[in-house]
Amino acid sequence: MQSLRSETIELSTVRATTDARSLILESVEETASLHLDVDEVVELFRFLTRVMSPTDRRESHRVPIPEAGGFRTTIHMATESMTAEAKNLSLTGILLHPSNPESAELTLGAKVRLQLEFDRESVTLDAIVRRETETEYGLSFLNHGTRDEADPLHALSRIILKLERHWIMEGWKP
Repeated sequence: MQSLRSETIELSTVRATTDARSLILESVEETASLHLDVDEVVELFRFLTRVMSPTDRRESHRVPIPEAGGFRTTIHMATESMTAEAKNLSLTGILLHPSNPESAELTLGAKVRLQLEFDRESVTLDAIVRRETETEYGLSFLNHGTRDEADPLHALSRIILKLERHWIMEGWKP
């Protein structure tokens, strides 16, 4: 069994206290509380990591991608490739709606290679599926490109800048 160190923190209206064996969540304003042992805390964090939206965790600015904007995404897996509609993009990841969301290879934790193309720019990036819903997948970039590309981060930055320019110049709507 793992152990927790003793500590108390207060976030808004919730007080969280650990006593090295459990986590106690209490409402500051009401008489409600929840007691979790160490194993339950580990499961809680696994659950929260899986269901939290990228807006809660993403460290980089995201650019929304309109459906008719000319952005192309191809997902390459071990035995199949498919296209996907990109919903938004940042320097650290992408939110996708794949053409075949039922693919057995596209699951939480799966490592894939992404080909991103927009306005005569192209970049190939390795990524991992970090979040999934019935139709969308949040992927984090594992590295910034392949050895075949001189500076994939630079290419990704150019794509993001071009997307932002189109938002401004063409008045795209999210």
